[in-house]
Amino acid sequence: MHASLPVQRRLEVVATSLADVRAAVEGGADRLELAGSHTAQGATTPSLGFMATSRRLAPRVGLVAMIRPRLGPFVYALDEVEQMEMDIAAARSAGLEGVMFGAVTDQQTLDTKVMERLLLAAAGLRVCVNMAFDRCRDPFEALRWLIQDGRVERVLTAGGAATALAGQGRIGELLERAAGGVTIMPGTGVDADSLPELLQAVPAIAEVHVSAGARSSSAGGGVDAEVVARLRRQLDQPLAATVPAGP
Repeated sequence: MHASLPVQRRLEVVATSLADVRAAVEGGADRLELAGSHTAQGATTPSLGFMATSRRLAPRVGLVAMIRPRLGPFVYALDEVEQMEMDIAAARSAGLEGVMFGAVTDQQTLDTKVMERLLLAAAGLRVCVNMAFDRCRDPFEALRWLIQDGRVERVLTAGGAATALAGQGRIGELLERAAGGVTIMPGTGVDADSLPELLQAVPAIAEVHVSAGARSSSAGGGVDAEVVARLRRQLDQPLAATVPAGP
């Protein structure tokens, strides 16, 4: 079975400040992932104040909160899970549409017990599984559980590789296996230079997640509206322009 081509592609941008929110919206992002911080090791949970103010600044753009109490392994202690449940409640109270989280066991499998608790806390919100998915030894088994459970809308993944472009083969396999059951959203290392090649390689991609690739090239630069607009234009190219020619 081959994944169908998307009608329109969506752009998700990571924002860690109100300036990021304004720039991402100006550039044409469809959805923002709000994070308290974002480094090469990933993102952490944003504050309630940041979430609520972002909602006011961007009333017509989708907003999701990263729910991750700390950097490091996605293996969580009981008190950390309780913290995550409270952070999900905070995102709901701030008026956000969704949340992003994930949990794995020491055996590198999806921690379904923790996921059950977090999914229950997130009832009624749109849920995306974060890069914890790429820490699963068998991503296809994890995907199977998520689809059967039915409460997760999207999965963020680099195909288990250092970047989404390097993981393009696995991403294509996941798209075929998902078959519409969940949306597979490539992320990590996506920028205006790599995005066209990624879309050429995997034309069924419907959404992309951009973090550092949406930021100014200057040291410590925030989200750049012009960079986001360039990504937006690339995603809006007619599908025929991104699908490799046949033999």
